[in-house]
Amino acid sequence: MKKLVYLSGCMDGVSIEEGNTWRKKATEFLNLRGLDTFNPYDIHPTGGNYEPNEIHNNDVYYLDRSDVILVNLDIPNMIESSKIPFFTIGEMYLAHAARKPIVAYTNCLANRLSYKAIVTKSFTNLEDAMEYIASTY
Repeated sequence: MKKLVYLSGCMDGVSIEEGNTWRKKATEFLNLRGLDTFNPYDIHPTGGNYEPNEIHNNDVYYLDRSDVILVNLDIPNMIESSKIPFFTIGEMYLAHAARKPIVAYTNCLANRLSYKAIVTKSFTNLEDAMEYIASTY
């Protein structure tokens, strides 16, 4: 059975293109290397008629079934409070509590103690994070 990689990153407060472009790239890369991915856009596209709790419960369902979590925390230097990746950070803590490996890439959080405490491996770009997952899991 193929390993499942959960693609975690901001969806709320960003355009569909911005939230989905990296996920499509990761899916293509990882699928070619024998890994499956879960993209939350596949079950609840932004703009749909979904309740926040419905989205969260669906995400937790797939997070529970995933083997590895790939997290995009590459966020702008100046970010509006409404665009902080709240669900993404929650997914990271749920994955950590479930003892799942968390592979992340970020431009600003790598030196935070709480980040270091739960992230298995950290990178500064998507390409290195994807390569690590493909070669390790």
